[in-house]
Amino acid sequence: MQFLNGALILIFIFLISIVDFKKLDKNLKFISFKNIFRKINILHLIIITIVSFYIKYIFDRNYILYFINLFCFFGLYICSITDIYIRYIYDVVVVLFFIIISILNFYAMYFKISIFAFLTAVVLYGLIYLISKIIYKKEVFGIGDIYALALVSISTDSFTVFTIGLFSFVLASLFYISKILIYKDYKNYKNYEVAFVPFILASYLIIIYF
Repeated sequence: MQFLNGALILIFIFLISIVDFKKLDKNLKFISFKNIFRKINILHLIIITIVSFYIKYIFDRNYILYFINLFCFFGLYICSITDIYIRYIYDVVVVLFFIIISILNFYAMYFKISIFAFLTAVVLYGLIYLISKIIYKKEVFGIGDIYALALVSISTDSFTVFTIGLFSFVLASLFYISKILIYKDYKNYKNYEVAFVPFILASYLIIIYF
């Protein structure tokens, strides 16, 4: 298990490092081994390694829960990066990690809990998506954000995914208000865009592990 743990972390860091996320939506070559030498990958290495080993510390006696949370973290991390750089969440990323986590849930007999949490997340955040779109006439809370929360839902329970979503809104609101106050551009505050998935990831890490 120790070898598998280390191998998964190294593979994930490697896959993240060879991608230039700035070029994803520009029809340019975004995968190259040369990307490994970018300075940003040092930050990825530090964050992924620290969080991965901390997850292992928390779930040291339950490897299934460890791998469920590890893969959820991996999925949210990728979605956070693409949300920051290109404001887009790739369905294939969410589906891939969704399938992996679902298999682990089925194996550990957590399937009923995860399904109920998933349905709760889809209904609750789906309603928020529809209401916000009706009020603001545009996607304030996007489909990609629902995908990310759906990934969280099958990794935890209904109450926790609700708490994580709520805390994500609080963090995003504080960031949004701070951004307005710093730039003092009050006239264009409605046009400010904030990547929401990083706040979901931050809330997930804070609430689950602290």
